Amino acid sequence: MAPDAFWTQTPRTLDVILSGRAEARLRRYELAMSQAWHTAAFIRMKKFPRRVPDLRKRAGATPDNPQSGAEVLAIMRQLVAATNGRGKAE
Repeated sequence: MAPDAFWTQTPRTLDVILSGRAEARLRRYELAMSQAWHTAAFIRMKKFPRRVPDLRKRAGATPDNPQSGAEVLAIMRQLVAATNGRGKAE
């Protein structure tokens, strides 16, 4: 943020801007940690899988075929039924 823009902000907008930047920094950190963990995991693998499954195909939704609201609701109901509404599978 430019110094002259700082002085034109209200406390609320300044809080929103700084919170957003802090959240972005945290996400970059989490992404870097995830990448480091996966890199180390791949190095330890004795045999790398020939083909990594495409999770988008498993979910049934692709950018060309997005899920409808009814499909999402049906999936959520299945999850609730499977977890007995507690959020944990039994």
